[in-house]
Amino acid sequence: MTGRVPPLAGLLAAAALLLAAAGPAAAHVTGVFLHFLKDMEEPTYSTAFLRRQVEQTEQRLAAVVPEVAEARALYEEAAGPAAARLQFYDAYAGQAFGSLWSGAEDLVDVLANLRLMARLIQQDVAALEETARRYAQLRLKQDTLQRYRDLLDAVETAAQARERRLGGAVNRDELQLALYDVAEDWERLRPHLFVPFFQEAGRRLQRLDRVAVPGREPGTWHLEEDALNRVLPDPFTARVEGGRLSLTGPRFYLRADHLYFDAVMEGAFGTYHVLAVGQMERAGPTRIQYRIEAIYIDGLPVDPGDPDVQADIYQNSLLAMDGRSLLPGAVAMRYEQNNGYLWLAPEPPEAN
Repeated sequence: MTGRVPPLAGLLAAAALLLAAAGPAAAHVTGVFLHFLKDMEEPTYSTAFLRRQVEQTEQRLAAVVPEVAEARALYEEAAGPAAARLQFYDAYAGQAFGSLWSGAEDLVDVLANLRLMARLIQQDVAALEETARRYAQLRLKQDTLQRYRDLLDAVETAAQARERRLGGAVNRDELQLALYDVAEDWERLRPHLFVPFFQEAGRRLQRLDRVAVPGREPGTWHLEEDALNRVLPDPFTARVEGGRLSLTGPRFYLRADHLYFDAVMEGAFGTYHVLAVGQMERAGPTRIQYRIEAIYIDGLPVDPGDPDVQADIYQNSLLAMDGRSLLPGAVAMRYEQNNGYLWLAPEPPEAN
């Protein structure tokens, strides 16, 4: 998946109520969000679904833990003897070559022993690599499940916040009133807290080479989810007329399909949980930025297609990253969204 991740097919049919009540939200979200968005008038249903998702994920995590432990034990068990034989081979090879040079050993016998040791070591290394590969696969599975579990926590937090705000099942008029109240507060939070937070995060990412790590292929880099979250300002505060605003607990969840962001925003008029869904998109030959497709304030949608929101996103280049920080003089940068990291590949100018 190179370049901007293609939008997922179509809007959710179940979002029709949101479109009518909250304007033309342009979110392309699937999976658990289908149920999160499905029944705004009966929020307990979607919360129950999320809890089942959490329980199922926890069961899968619990099942993989002993597998990982067993694979690690097998790896360590295989590594010990192999390491000892490698040390013996290294010592024997040195002595054998010394004997050959001095003419103290029969050439045929020494070479035969060296070939035998080489075959044994190759077998040990192949077995060790297979054990390590199995262990790495299970660790990746465990890490992927844990990251999905963490994302479900963020979605469940949004669903619970929606339940508290709506106080149970509501009719269409009550829902529209709740959406209006949230949208009004969002108008104060967005320009004075949400966007300045991303501006500060962007400043911290200007030296991308200090945050990303080299990838497996030469000239490629990985921006790991954990590394990205470590550079986010927490807490982030802003002074406005009438009081102080704060954003705490910010976290990105990097997935192959979307990048999710959640945090808590607080002001004199209330405390809100924010959940944003988006993708990285190209913002220039060497630059990419976060393109927000959906925003939920206390689990209620606000319209990311609003002209003011669009202006904030593009004028401020939310979470902008420039490949020239990784490779001075780069003329382009390829990128990919992956579970747990962004893959980046700045390209040098062509040689004359």
